[in-house]
Amino acid sequence: MTSSPRNQNTPMTSVLNRLPRLSLAAVLLLSACEGLPPPGAPDPRNNPVFEEAPRALTTLVSGYSWDPEVYAIGFASCPPPCLDLAPFISDFLPPFSSTMVAGSNVTVVSAMTGAPVATAGTSGMFDGVFSVDGVPSDPEGLYLVTADGDGELISPPFGPPPPAPTTYLPTVTLTALATAGSPTCAMTESARIGSNGVLEAVAKHLAVTVPDLLDPTQYSVVAVLWAYGPGPFFMRTPANGMGFAGSVGDTYQINWAIPETMDPAVQSERGFFVDTSGPGSALGITVGVVPASVVLEGPVLYFGLDPVDDPMFGRPYDGPPAVVFPSPGSVTSASMMFFPGGPPPEAAEGEEAPSNPDFLCTPAFEGPPPGP
Repeated sequence: MTSSPRNQNTPMTSVLNRLPRLSLAAVLLLSACEGLPPPGAPDPRNNPVFEEAPRALTTLVSGYSWDPEVYAIGFASCPPPCLDLAPFISDFLPPFSSTMVAGSNVTVVSAMTGAPVATAGTSGMFDGVFSVDGVPSDPEGLYLVTADGDGELISPPFGPPPPAPTTYLPTVTLTALATAGSPTCAMTESARIGSNGVLEAVAKHLAVTVPDLLDPTQYSVVAVLWAYGPGPFFMRTPANGMGFAGSVGDTYQINWAIPETMDPAVQSERGFFVDTSGPGSALGITVGVVPASVVLEGPVLYFGLDPVDDPMFGRPYDGPPAVVFPSPGSVTSASMMFFPGGPPPEAAEGEEAPSNPDFLCTPAFEGPPPGP
């Protein structure tokens, strides 16, 4: 029996069968050698160049959700030695420790469009602290903090007694954030304004209701302005006697008395009332409103007015105006830190003028910011 030619394994057949494999290996070797540098030339493989792919930079915004009305009440009603501790923003010192609001849904929005730029965060149930991650680190962007109507005041075991409970209103906090180049913005304020405090006092003065004030068909701007005296960023000392005047609309100076000690037709449940006796407020509180019938061609500017003349203590105080844009259905809260009046002291040669820490993300004031 003879074998099939296909199964024959002669020396010639073995060589022929190996030729395709040898040819393929030669081709691959030659192809690889084509990319090698000539003898003596530098080999680029020894000095690789890495290029970082573009990526979106973001900032973590964190801070505290608080009720500035409670702070003002505590400051006015807390006797010594409480007043010695009052100006400091601290979780453990009254009256600030009594102002924390739990369960606030805090959102960071564009100051230009009002649109959210990151997923909302919720303030803690025990400390009122919130965090919002993923805020764009935009070199040109400015952002504001807003909070919806949820939230409940945290009552600490010490400090002044809490005021009457309230229903919180949607609040825009007028503290612009410049996130460019900063991985985090800390100690960011998210103010909460209630329905039975300063706004109830203004509503009674105008013979309207608080829902009327937040009705965009009746009022385009409702702003609560808080004047604080000079100091570092961790202090809040109410500027006694200061008020504000608006470029458009009406302003009302607000004072406080123990609840149920005045005519209920003028005093709110929390004890606030409109004071028409002078140009300022004992607690530095002003409410500005602009009727919807007034046509706005830009933001409303609120300028601080200090009638106190005391150069020894740097008064009258000075500072930039609050720049308020319409926020339909919301109230704007503006904590305005003023500085001593007169020319600022000259910095020594080689020294830089003092400024806030970078983690506060405070923008330099160069005129009114963009708005919706």
